[in-house]
Amino acid sequence: MYFFSEYSDSEKIDIAKQLKEHTEETALTDFGKLQKAVEKDLNNIKPLSPLGFKFLEYFVHIELLNTKTRYGICFFDFWYNRDFYMSRDASTVKLIDSIKKNKPYLTETKIGKQVFNLYYGGISIFRPTTAAKLYNQLKPQCILDFTMGWGGRLLGASILNVSKYIGIDSNANLEEPYKKMCEHLKKVSATEIDLRFQDALNVDYSSLDYDMVFTSPPYYNKEIYGSKDSPYKTKEEWDEKFYKPIFRATWDNLKKGGHYCLNIPQCIYEKICLPLLGEASELIELKKYSRILPKRETKQFNVGQKYKEFIYIWKKA
Repeated sequence: MYFFSEYSDSEKIDIAKQLKEHTEETALTDFGKLQKAVEKDLNNIKPLSPLGFKFLEYFVHIELLNTKTRYGICFFDFWYNRDFYMSRDASTVKLIDSIKKNKPYLTETKIGKQVFNLYYGGISIFRPTTAAKLYNQLKPQCILDFTMGWGGRLLGASILNVSKYIGIDSNANLEEPYKKMCEHLKKVSATEIDLRFQDALNVDYSSLDYDMVFTSPPYYNKEIYGSKDSPYKTKEEWDEKFYKPIFRATWDNLKKGGHYCLNIPQCIYEKICLPLLGEASELIELKKYSRILPKRETKQFNVGQKYKEFIYIWKKA
């Protein structure tokens, strides 16, 4: 059983500020630190570097908190009904007690966010530094990102002044935040930015000129973006109506000699990409934080299970 939020927009803004008080100044400071680190020695930036996150979150934090996890709730739903979610079983209560003991400085809202991330799944931003390293390796002229998400791959392109970035996303709630983000990026980057807020399947890719595809598509219904429910209810629908047609269309129109790069789970690589694109020519493993969670008295199994995550790369002959 799940309960949902009835917060107003102003209440959501207030809650977001309780979690992270991002300002234009902190965002631009973060951008400056990222820029200096890239200029100094991009390849020596630590794999788990958070550089660029504060810049991105300044624009998209509300939508991050609005995004539903695979359990069907977003953080606002969780916090609005915290009396239920934070006392639903003994393991949750035990976890909260542990957090309070080890981090007594945390506010109730921040404790709630930690519980939500651990038990319901946090929403992650693709690291701009990871994107920048890949662009620096492959030297693209124009990047196509057909599920652009929270801006990590855009920021990575902008920090390197890649000639052009084309971003597509079906979450219309991101249009205004991205507009504001791009106003800042255009002042400090030479990258031409072309953003389209529409269903990626409805784009005519033959009209676009790109030599690199790099994206991190949704993993089935693990995350539900914006105010709409997912149009695909089963994994079979995702496979046949989204993954296969979008991978085929974007691959077919990629320039010869270009690179096709997907940050996807191994199951999608094996089930969809191998038959469609063949074996990837290169795999880049992404570093991840490991964590151990207490056992839960619920039906949620394999919580915190370790797994490897890769960027799969194909080169078009």
